Amino acid sequence: MSVLLTGATGFIGRGVMEALIAAGYRVTALVDGQDDADEVRAAGADPFLASEEDTRTVSDLALESDGVIHTATSRSEDADFIAAVTPGLLTSDKPFVYTSSLWTYGSGRDLTEKSPSAPPAAVAWMDETARGLLADDGEGMRVVVVAPGIVYGHGQGIPRRFVDDIDRSGAQPVLPLIGDGSQQWATVHV
Repeated sequence: MSVLLTGATGFIGRGVMEALIAAGYRVTALVDGQDDADEVRAAGADPFLASEEDTRTVSDLALESDGVIHTATSRSEDADFIAAVTPGLLTSDKPFVYTSSLWTYGSGRDLTEKSPSAPPAAVAWMDETARGLLADDGEGMRVVVVAPGIVYGHGQGIPRRFVDDIDRSGAQPVLPLIGDGSQQWATVHV
């Protein structure tokens, strides 16, 4: 089985790439520089130097793969990437996995994947993208939208940023938080 993967050198994408390779998948990692190509090659993936906006190349790669996993979501490039891979996936029954975010559900208690989306402006584009993709599901393209919680691990992720932001200059350490500090976040190890 072969998978076309974006974001293989990113925090989440690297974890996905390593898991796919460990499970015996052949991974083609879309990269945009030689350093990234060297990194994914060293991990056991096949790098492909191209931009996510390189429509013909990306479409061909999607056609050649057994599925596409897009972890390099980007407000500026998602529309181009999705437009490029869609022709290679429609009527193929190949899966397209899109990485969204827990933030698209907005604030609330006991959020689940069945909760209505209520994204803040900063991630509204991601929710619109996911909705558009899900509208294509059933048109021959299998769409899976993954909206992970707060991703952490290996000394990285948002929780690490909080630890690094603790103000230790006073008698008591202070951790600046938005709100009253009672919020709870779902976390997932990378």
